[in-house]
Amino acid sequence: MNIKTRRIIHHACWFTLLGPFTGVPLTVAITVLYFRDSPWELLFDISRVLPQFLVLTWLIGALPALATGALSACLPDRIYDSRYWRSLTCAAIGGALALLYELIPHALSARALFTHEFVWIVFCTGLFAGGVLGFWVPRLAGHGNRPSAVQPETKG
Repeated sequence: MNIKTRRIIHHACWFTLLGPFTGVPLTVAITVLYFRDSPWELLFDISRVLPQFLVLTWLIGALPALATGALSACLPDRIYDSRYWRSLTCAAIGGALALLYELIPHALSARALFTHEFVWIVFCTGLFAGGVLGFWVPRLAGHGNRPSAVQPETKG
C-alpha cells in the first residue's frame, strides 16, 4: 500500500474517531457562556441524556472530521512537516467544513449565519478540533508515514 494512502487512512480514522468528541468541552463552555445562567444546570441536563448527547455529537461531527482528516493527510510536505502550520491548516479546514456542513440544510444562506447561533458553535468546535487533532494525530499509533511496519535490525 502506498505511503500516502496509508497516511490518508490513518488520519481519516483518527479524525473521525476523535474529532467530534474533541470539540465537546468547547461546545459545553460556549453553551454555558451564551445560553445558560448556571453552568451546573447545563451539566445536569447533559448528564441526564449523556448517551444521546454523545451519539448526536458524533453524528453531527463525523463527516466533517472525516473530510478534515483526509485533507490534512494530503497537505504538501512543507506544511505537513511543521506541526504548527499543519495544526493551523487543519483548524482552517475543520472550521470551514463544519460551517459548510451546518449551512447546507439552510441552503447556504447568509441569513443562517446571523440567525442561528448553533452554526457558530459548530464552526468554533470544528476550528478547535481541527487544530488540536492536526497537532496530535501524526503522533498517534498506526502512523501511515512509515515505509514498512517492520524495520530490519542491523548489527554493528
